Amino acid sequence: MIVEFGYYNSFGKLAPICATKDSLFDSSVITTYISTLNEIDIVRLVLDDLKNLELTWEYIGTEAFDAYIDHDRVKVGFDLLDGYDEYDEIDDERDHTEYLIPRKELTYLLERWLAFIQKPITEPNYIEIVDSIEFGYCDSSGKLAPRCVAKDSSDNARRAIATYISTLNEIDIVRLVLDDLKNSELTWKYIGTEAFDAFIDHNRVKLGFDLLDKCDEIDDESDHTEYLIPRKKLTYLLERWLAFIQKPIPDPAYVEIIDSEEAYK
Repeated sequence: MIVEFGYYNSFGKLAPICATKDSLFDSSVITTYISTLNEIDIVRLVLDDLKNLELTWEYIGTEAFDAYIDHDRVKVGFDLLDGYDEYDEIDDERDHTEYLIPRKELTYLLERWLAFIQKPITEPNYIEIVDSIEFGYCDSSGKLAPRCVAKDSSDNARRAIATYISTLNEIDIVRLVLDDLKNSELTWKYIGTEAFDAFIDHNRVKLGFDLLDKCDEIDDESDHTEYLIPRKKLTYLLERWLAFIQKPIPDPAYVEIIDSEEAYK
């Protein structure tokens, strides 16, 4: 999920707002819920609940939204607790849809949100973009292997970038690719894997399948779509990926959420 923090005019005053850069309605429900957490003390209380792993169920809603922790995820929506007890009459005309977000991801977003709303407003048009991917583990032939997953699974470009990073699963290979990315004298270099074509093209990297068919015999049935990522951003992600795959595996469920926009800070 790609999230944007910014400001809007609320009765003549600037107020913080959280919006999604995705087109999915599910994402907009989550970010609107975050926007309603507009008091520092309330955000801190919600974060305390999210980080307390002994809590497997806890209500963290606002006046506008129902929200509650349910083990390793959070459910957000409208009137979710309608009919929760025998005295609460269920209204079938209400929207009882549950929108889910992993507990760890919401924790990360709220930590970023808390830092944002504590800042002095220096520029009305100032925004921060949180464009996150997740590092974790998957079962590969009975062994745990590192994997990289795009948080916005509906975006083919981000999914391609995350999959490419996952195929770079050997430390020495990642180091070689990073050496090429950091060598400013290289304006073109192939850095692909068996599964993905990838090459440096000046200040960006092109990723995809069968991209180099144009150098050979073109197969019209292949997918030649190019997905672009700034060279600086891929360098940052691979530096974080290298650190991740060198760690001992502390817990099969362990994940790290990485904001690729940190490359520019």
